[in-house]
Amino acid sequence: MRTLEQENQILKTELAAERFMIDQITKLNSSEIITDGIQEMLGALGAYVHADRSYVFEITDNYITTNTYEWCAPGVIPQIDNLKGITFDEMPHWIEIFLKGETILIDHLEDVRISMPQEYELLKMQNIRTLIAFPISLHDHLIGFVGLDNPEMSRSRLIERMLYLLGQHVGIAIDDYKKERIILLITHNYSVLLNHCDRVSFMSDGQIEA
Repeated sequence: MRTLEQENQILKTELAAERFMIDQITKLNSSEIITDGIQEMLGALGAYVHADRSYVFEITDNYITTNTYEWCAPGVIPQIDNLKGITFDEMPHWIEIFLKGETILIDHLEDVRISMPQEYELLKMQNIRTLIAFPISLHDHLIGFVGLDNPEMSRSRLIERMLYLLGQHVGIAIDDYKKERIILLITHNYSVLLNHCDRVSFMSDGQIEA
């Protein structure tokens, strides 16, 4: 049976974890440069749970997943260039869980060898032993997921309850970034078109004067 002091310490630890998660959501929402905000969030999460690597996978319209952001602990080899174009068929159990809005916590990789054979092979080849992964959603649609490789699971469980909420805010950030890029592209194309029209007009005026 726990003592009152132990109960108070557990409560303090849980409240500190909740404050940490709220801070990550606040910082992400207030970040002026969205890509930097996502990168900083991955670094903070990875450091908090003592993970080797944390990352974002985004889903394309043709059900392909691609690693688009990555943070690595010192001495850990980046994997982002090796994790492009992974199909839903290669991670069917994860996708099914993410579509339900649920988080994946793997305490021991061997525990999922039978229940998640495709995902097991992907993780084993990367020397992943423990893992957290949670969905990124936008308007209740799955658009990706965040993963953390080889985290300390006791610390991971402290933030488990708020991971889905963080995933929603990551979804908003990714959507905002895509909208920014579209606006920049439209602005650039309009500027190019305007410059072209100005040159045509100048050349026409010169011909008329001649």
